[in-house]
Amino acid sequence: MKAHGRRSFAKATSRLGVAVLMAGALTACSSGGSKSTSSTPAGSGSSGTSANVTSQVNALLIAGRKTAVWKSPGPNVKASSLNGKLVFALVDNQSLPFSQSVLTGLKDSSTALGFKLTTGDGNYETIKDLQLLQSAVNQKVDAIILTVISPATVASALTSAKAAGIPVITMFGGDPGAPDSTATGLGVVGGSTYCYSCAGGFMADYAIANLDAKVNATIIYDSTGTYSLNTVSGFKKQLTTYCPDTCSAKLADTHTGNFAQATTNAAQVAATSPDTNVIAPSIDAQVTYVLPVVNSAGASKRIIIASQNADLAPMQQIATGTAVKINIGAPNAWVGWGAMDQVVRALLKQPAVNDENIPLRIFDDTNIKTIDLTASPDSWYGDVSYQDEYKKLWSLGS
Repeated sequence: MKAHGRRSFAKATSRLGVAVLMAGALTACSSGGSKSTSSTPAGSGSSGTSANVTSQVNALLIAGRKTAVWKSPGPNVKASSLNGKLVFALVDNQSLPFSQSVLTGLKDSSTALGFKLTTGDGNYETIKDLQLLQSAVNQKVDAIILTVISPATVASALTSAKAAGIPVITMFGGDPGAPDSTATGLGVVGGSTYCYSCAGGFMADYAIANLDAKVNATIIYDSTGTYSLNTVSGFKKQLTTYCPDTCSAKLADTHTGNFAQATTNAAQVAATSPDTNVIAPSIDAQVTYVLPVVNSAGASKRIIIASQNADLAPMQQIATGTAVKINIGAPNAWVGWGAMDQVVRALLKQPAVNDENIPLRIFDDTNIKTIDLTASPDSWYGDVSYQDEYKKLWSLGS
């Protein structure tokens, strides 16, 4: 995930106290303001009658609402020889609920492995992030984890880490897959993340199913964020597949300027257009700014707000029947365990896995009443004990 866009939203949400951001999911995928929006046609051709289309996307939604199941990310390894290893994790804005969930996963997995975990919080300020990372290199840590930080942003520190033979693992870096050449050049050997394009696809599926395959969406995104670009790609792919002649999406880029104001401006343009029937922020921290605009425009009955991350406030808004209708979530603590799995493999000189198989789950009006929003977010995804499964994967027992 590119750092600049995430950094902008992190600073804004930090000031306002908004939580960031994460077979239960289909893993096959399915003074600033916003930049001027540009219309992007969904595609060409036809996919069948609206009844057939609705039936197809409803089948995807039904599968996506299921609770999580464990799917091993790779071959078993023996981690007992790594006891005592020192791992540094850069987790900025640690007071936010998202960061707290990530830290829970990192701390619990470190304890299980007998690792010594230290963390740093640079508050998404590049100079501070660089200082913390360089300090970790100087302390000769055994591995480094980057949470929601683009490797290129902290390239000088990672160059030092690579020279010292310290492997780097990323978290929430867009869709799963092997690191790109830029990242590998900076010593990144693997990552733990979930399928953002799948989440975007589910958002589109819900809109198609509930709007009779006649979608006129505005996707609010960050053009510098890989996670955001993946979300846009997944959303548009479903429109192209299922309703190319009757569905379209406009893009509103919030990369430029103040995050809160850019999101508000984009929402105002969309909500005051009589044709808009979906607003899809690529992260649900933006719902804080979108929902009041939709309500003020008297458009809460016309517009579906769809997003991802499954933060508490937007989940509560689904439960109370607002214009927020669907949110796609992934268990962030699980992503932390996945990152530690990549650390284990790196320290054992084993190949990284390309996908930690972090599940997604759809939350909407069909299942939100079954979710205890006062309980740990982990519980929202079902009772799978991924912690015990990782211990077995590492040959540590259950």
